[in-house]
Amino acid sequence: MTKEKPSNGHAYPKPKETSLNRTFLEAWHKEGKLLVQSCKNCNHVFFYPRPFCPKCFSIDIRWLPTNGHGKVLSFTLIHRPNHPAFFAEVPIVLAEIALDEGASLLSRVVGENRTQIRPNSTLTLVSGDMKKNYPLPTFKLVCQSYS
Repeated sequence: MTKEKPSNGHAYPKPKETSLNRTFLEAWHKEGKLLVQSCKNCNHVFFYPRPFCPKCFSIDIRWLPTNGHGKVLSFTLIHRPNHPAFFAEVPIVLAEIALDEGASLLSRVVGENRTQIRPNSTLTLVSGDMKKNYPLPTFKLVCQSYS
């Protein structure tokens, strides 16, 4: 994995790898893909990685690749980060994102237009070489919606 370093030279904190999240983290680090889980019993799609379905409690689950698109459910702007890697990036946008596949997750939103974010804004995963800069799946704003 490449070392993720923002422009100020401090490395981003690394997520702790466990047996539950290993597949998820490897998909992001090696392929730039965002995976969620899906229950084979009830077809519920969910995120964060778990050993069982939160809807029917089945342990018969699979990994599902996403298309990397979603809509903003809610968001916050962080002006005082608690880690030096983020100091030069304020305001940091943290959003709850409803993925097209049905799961939702919290993620950073980056890009010059990130502060134009609104509820229902369309987001997409960062692409290309940008993906290797972030230790976790990260999104960018596609367009904004005021509806």
